[in-house]
Amino acid sequence: MYTPDELCKLAQNHYYKMNDFYPPNVSYTANKDGTYTICMFEMIEDDGGTPHSATCGWYTVNVCGVGTDDMMMQNIDLNE
Repeated sequence: MYTPDELCKLAQNHYYKMNDFYPPNVSYTANKDGTYTICMFEMIEDDGGTPHSATCGWYTVNVCGVGTDDMMMQNIDLNE
């Protein structure tokens, strides 16, 4: 079983393995069913210099790191 912070690191590592890009920012939401929804993103500036977040991926996983890639609608295991 992992802590939410550990799940976030596993999510970033998994995303890197799949996309050759390490999302620099991550946040999570604890869900009522005991899972966590993890959002990975980067901060970028538009042409006018206004910063905003660009989402890289959303994963919903249990405390063992197993769940779904919510953007691709695929099962994932952050331990792989």
